[in-house]
Amino acid sequence: MPFWLSFTRVNNLTTPKGETVVVYCEHGPRAGITKFALILAGFTSVLYLEGHMLAWRRAGLPTEKGSTQ
Repeated sequence: MPFWLSFTRVNNLTTPKGETVVVYCEHGPRAGITKFALILAGFTSVLYLEGHMLAWRRAGLPTEKGSTQ
C-alpha cells in the first residue's frame, strides 16, 4: 500500500497484528511513515526491508507492479 494511504487504509490489512510486517520504499523515509501508522494501529512487529527497494533492485530480485487501491 502506498505510504499516503497507510493511515486511512491500515484497517483493510488482513495480516494479524501480531505477525511481522515488512515495510519499504525506494530509500527509506516513506517507510517510516507507514511503520508509524502500523504501530499506531496496533501492529507489534514492523520491520524495514534492509536496504529498501534500491538494494532489492540492485540485487536483481524480482518486482511486480500492483494496484495502489
